Amino acid sequence: GNFHSTKIMLATRLTQKLGLAHPIVSAPMALAGGGKLAAAVSEAGGLGMIGGGYCDKAWVAEQLDIAEAEQRHNEQGALNVGCGFITWALAKTPGLLADVLERQPRAVMLSFGDPAPFAQQIADAGVPLICQVRWPIKCRILFIALLRLLPVGDSDGPTGSNV
Repeated sequence: GNFHSTKIMLATRLTQKLGLAHPIVSAPMALAGGGKLAAAVSEAGGLGMIGGGYCDKAWVAEQLDIAEAEQRHNEQGALNVGCGFITWALAKTPGLLADVLERQPRAVMLSFGDPAPFAQQIADAGVPLICQVRWPIKCRILFIALLRLLPVGDSDGPTGSNV
């Protein structure tokens, strides 16, 4: 659902998919990208991301609480911010992803590792997955992996709005 009543200034697949007024996503920098900053970016029409980085469960929960207190929700009650993780650290922190997904963030970003072990869980929660990709070959591998998760050829498939 769209969080903003403001007119979209630059329509892109990103702004349309995430209901953003501006194609701006704050970097989920570990311990620097907290709930207050993420909420401010989202309230301004971008996508604010909490930097879950090294996966400190207490810190992530606290920042999600701060973001929730600072901002409004969409009509489904979902959070207006996303959360990002260092993938290899998330693998060492059982339960954290489920805890975050339960709060219905706007998106989850995974960086510095293989997102495949978490992609289905994120898709099943109905939360968009954003992946930081550093090498062109990784883009191709990620796209092939996504083809396995998404139905092909309909409005939700790789030729439609979800990619």
